[in-house]
Amino acid sequence: TIVPFDRETPDRVLISTNVVPIQGPAESSLGVRCWDQDGEEERTMYEALLRFDGAQAQIRRVTEESGDTAIAETTEVAGFEPFDLHDEESAVEGLPYDVRVEDLVTNNLKFACEYVAEEGEDPYMDLRMWVNDELVLSSTDQQPLPDDGDLDDEERRRVGVVMRPGAGTEPLAALYTDYALHRINVD
Repeated sequence: TIVPFDRETPDRVLISTNVVPIQGPAESSLGVRCWDQDGEEERTMYEALLRFDGAQAQIRRVTEESGDTAIAETTEVAGFEPFDLHDEESAVEGLPYDVRVEDLVTNNLKFACEYVAEEGEDPYMDLRMWVNDELVLSSTDQQPLPDDGDLDDEERRRVGVVMRPGAGTEPLAALYTDYALHRINVD
């Protein structure tokens, strides 16, 4: 069966990817983003971030005008497998770039972004983050970021990858594999 192609990102999505840092300080973060919109007023998005060393996970609400804030965070990242980059006992030779993906320890990161607009009620955004199929964070934004219907479908509700530097000026590099975007159907 051929599925019709629709450029508009749905109200409810699940992003999934395998991640591994290749170079950078342990305090750096990598992850994914959803509901990314670059409207006339400002750019806004939600991010699911995992520290390179697995010591913290966050869901962030990002706006150019009011900055970005963690709306959920934890230092208990269930299911996290230490990356070779920061695990001296299992360090892989050839880092940062001369290495095979199969030789690296990866973690699967999933991020659900569900814009819920029930008839007669104020809309809200449900956000959940998993690491290796273990629920790590969950949050509800009662004042969801705007959904600018005046933007072209390609500029609205974008999804993608994110990296945030840690302390210092060391270069950052990360590998994302098996990136997928899924529609969440609700009956």
